[in-house]
Amino acid sequence: MQDIRKDKQELSNHVRRLINSDLDLSYDTEAKNLFGNKEVLSVIAKYVIPEVKDYSYEEIAAMIGNVNISKEEVAVNGPIERLESESKYVGEKTIFYDIKTTIHTNDGAIELILNVEIQRRANPGYNLKMRGSYYVSRAFSEQLKDISDDASYDKLKKVYSVWIVSNSPKEEIVKYSFMNTKTRTIDPKNDPFSLIMIYLGKQQSKKKVIRYIKALFERDMDYLKKYYHINEEMERSMESMCNLSEGIREESIELGKELGKEEGREEGKLEAAKIMIENGMDLEFVAEKLSLEKELVEKFLENTKE
Repeated sequence: MQDIRKDKQELSNHVRRLINSDLDLSYDTEAKNLFGNKEVLSVIAKYVIPEVKDYSYEEIAAMIGNVNISKEEVAVNGPIERLESESKYVGEKTIFYDIKTTIHTNDGAIELILNVEIQRRANPGYNLKMRGSYYVSRAFSEQLKDISDDASYDKLKKVYSVWIVSNSPKEEIVKYSFMNTKTRTIDPKNDPFSLIMIYLGKQQSKKKVIRYIKALFERDMDYLKKYYHINEEMERSMESMCNLSEGIREESIELGKELGKEEGREEGKLEAAKIMIENGMDLEFVAEKLSLEKELVEKFLENTKE
């Protein structure tokens, strides 16, 4: 058998195939269904979208239009217009928005487009903020299906693209918008779109929106009940996510143990541990289950940092 030190790529591909298995795809599906609930979107919107911050969760939920979820998933809050979650132009890359909807009032005082993306890795191998910028600009520009001399640019709605990054080293909420560099201010009437990156971090947060999102992932019902009500579909999605997450974790741990059975395969276990941690598993848990010293894993992560 080849020495693991000479074939790290094969090992990485093997573990990543597991991480990207049907279990993981099912987890992503449930996450989209959960965050596609109007109850969930209303809480997130209240804390990151200035235009609706003074409204109640119930009022914001009433402003949310049909929720469109990619990959032909079905939202529980209304009919899906499936093509709305797909953006495709000749010569351009087709993209699928995780979640896309509108927020509007009957009097037209508020008319927004909201896109929510769920990202499980802070370092997916490409510039996450550049991808977010591409998504938000596409969501803005595609409002005009046909660019012509009489295109109604004044009718373009502002777009908010919110990216939830679950496996990040520290918590942070960063907003990117158009700024007047002379006055160093943002004019709400001339700010076409905003990219909002929500990094959840590892520690308990004091920020309400981060605590709420973490509670969804962790199925912390007591905390969630402090906010807008929890419907049956939300409960089902959270339960499924917990079960799927446990299945992914157990299979990954078994693979890591298998890689460490033969003499001299410690580095194999370390490689497996690194990939598992990069995909959201707790360092202490992984180290314990793979019978590795926590300090050894930390040192390996530091030495192999890209």
